[in-house]
Amino acid sequence: MTTKRAWSKANKEGMTDKMTNLITKTLENATFEKAIEEMKSRPLTLTHGDFHAKNLFLTNDGKIIFTDFCEVGLGDPISDLVQYIISDVESSVRKEHEMDVLKAYWDKLIKCGVSQEEFPWDKCVQLYKTGIDRWLWFFPILSCWGYRSQYFHDQIKAFLEDHDPQSEVLTYRGLFAIHDALIPQ
Repeated sequence: MTTKRAWSKANKEGMTDKMTNLITKTLENATFEKAIEEMKSRPLTLTHGDFHAKNLFLTNDGKIIFTDFCEVGLGDPISDLVQYIISDVESSVRKEHEMDVLKAYWDKLIKCGVSQEEFPWDKCVQLYKTGIDRWLWFFPILSCWGYRSQYFHDQIKAFLEDHDPQSEVLTYRGLFAIHDALIPQ
């Protein structure tokens, strides 16, 4: 798969052993079948897929315009939020405010009609804490290109240290697993 090849070529100098071991183990366990199984076990929604500040514009009248929809697809309802936080929020700020932001996000979902029974608060928190899995696909590719890899390493590392998800929980799931599995080797 593309991500596995990128990871094998990535310069891992400056990366912690915990980070490289987690990504390596997660990618070793990644299969198309596991991704499908995982997707069937959780709520899905339309996701942007590349949600970060450079893909948002604020208009003069206060509206937000989203751009770059090349990765749109079905995914975990929390994945865009986690991607934004890892991409654009300093770890110390994230740590201080993440539960307030997550609660506001969940409250908005409920207000918009998401069932509290089907998506309770504790499930939202669990998905958030394991929402780093998209980065386990994305980080190896960025590292292979050398694009801000130390910054993203440090952001992901801090998130992992604060939430300590196990690699068994971080299955290579969602749209990206399907996308990557379909690309010829």
